[in-house]
Amino acid sequence: MILQDRLYQKDEIRALINAKISPYRLGFHADDVRYIVVQKDSEINDLVRYLKSIKNPRYSPSIVARLITRILTRDQIMADF
Repeated sequence: MILQDRLYQKDEIRALINAKISPYRLGFHADDVRYIVVQKDSEINDLVRYLKSIKNPRYSPSIVARLITRILTRDQIMADF
């Protein structure tokens, strides 16, 4: 199913679609994440702030710190190849 962004912005449509696809969620743990890729360097700080703001018992400060070390930029990847 492909959903246009403008439709996904409508709360009732988003809730309906999320309920429909809920049984197909991809489950994973923080230890499964090897890379977090962002477009450019300027996006890293926002992502780090977001990760540090996570208040969930499943994600201890050490897990969050490990996730932060896995952030790469597309530009870094392109420069390496």
